[in-house]
Parts: sequence; structure tokens; C-alpha cells
Amino acid sequence: MILAFAGLAVWPGVPAAHDTLSAGLIQSTEVAAQRHGVDLLFAVRRVDGGVPPSLTRLVVEFPPRTALHARRFPRCGLARLQAKGPAGCPPRARVGSGAIVAQSPIEPKRVEATLTAFNGVPPNGRPRRVLLLHVRPEVGPRFVLVAAWNGSAHGLRLDLAWPPPIRVLAGVPPDPAPTRMSLVLDTRRGSTSYVTSGCDRVYKATSYFRDGSSLTSSAHSSCD
Repeated sequence: MILAFAGLAVWPGVPAAHDTLSAGLIQSTEVAAQRHGVDLLFAVRRVDGGVPPSLTRLVVEFPPRTALHARRFPRCGLARLQAKGPAGCPPRARVGSGAIVAQSPIEPKRVEATLTAFNGVPPNGRPRRVLLLHVRPEVGPRFVLVAAWNGSAHGLRLDLAWPPPIRVLAGVPPDPAPTRMSLVLDTRRGSTSYVTSGCDRVYKATSYFRDGSSLTSSAHSSCD
């Protein structure tokens, strides 16, 4: 079962009735809700072919009755993951994997990176449940993204913060724009999955960009 989100955002200061094709942004997200996990795929592009603005935050809202079993898995601390990488974390704290494609906003340079997801220890004690994403670019230094699990009126929410404008990839100008990200959370401990969701539900995705624009889209899943 695959879900698709799509939407259009207009740059600040550009009236919606004007040239939205050259000023617009298209976002698409696919979610596969399985019995023992969730697959996420996020992609964003400019409809005029240009580089989209840099991301600051991505929020994915899961439907009611989504179950997170983070307490059943060991945890890894942020400082430990930053210092020692995935090898420094308990093997059973690993709960998923994925990939990121980022593009420089200044020059047409594309860089790919792999993601390793860990059940994390909250850096400041809150929120109680976090997902740590170790990012390993094909070139340049490695870094860690922190995503918070929170409850919302809609259900369970995964709130991913993108780091501030820093040179995170060697040879690429600061603040590369992620244009595609995949994340598979399908790890089980015995018969218990890290996260499970369902079909016949409404999913919602909101992207926030560094230029002040944002984009929200949603889709209704179906049971096949």
C-alpha cells in the first residue's frame, strides 16, 4: 500500500495568481505502511527546474492508532553517535536505514548520503522519544540529524530538524538543499516492531524552508 502526497508552494512576495510555474515548488511523499514497519520517501523539486530552497524542518504526521514501541529497543546517545559513528551504538538500537540526495543552491552539484537510524536518547531530556539519523555523505564529514516523536491531534508526529547553514559537505557551498530522502523503519525485536501504522488512514506531510515558505500536503491511504 503506497501513499502519495503532492502540493504546490509559492515563494514569499510572489502572488499566487502570477507565474507559479517558475516560482512554485512541488513536493511528493510516498508512505508504505506495512505490518512490521513504515517506508517513507520524500522528494521536492522546483517546477521550473531550479534548485529548491534549503529545508529547515520536515514534519510527517501519522494517523491515529500508529504504534511506536521505542521503549522495547535499546537507545544510543547523540554524543556517542557523533563521536564514534554507528559502530559506537548498541546493534539492537539500530531501527532503520535510508538515503539522502542534496543539491547545492549555488552550483549544480549533487551529493548523495546514506542514513542509519537509531532509537535515541533525547539530547536535552525532551521529548522522551527521538530518532537519530547518522548521515554519511559520499564525500565530506558525517553528521547526525535529530527527529522527535511527538503526539498531536492528528496522531503520532515525526518532526525532523535540518541543521543550520553550515558546510556539511566538502566541496559543496554551505546549506545544500535536500531534494530526496528515503527512510525505512522496519526493525523488529522478536515479534515487536519499532513502529507500525495502518491503511485506510489520512497521512500529512509539512515542509518548512529557509526562505520562509512552507508546503503542506496529505493523502488518504487505501487497503488493497
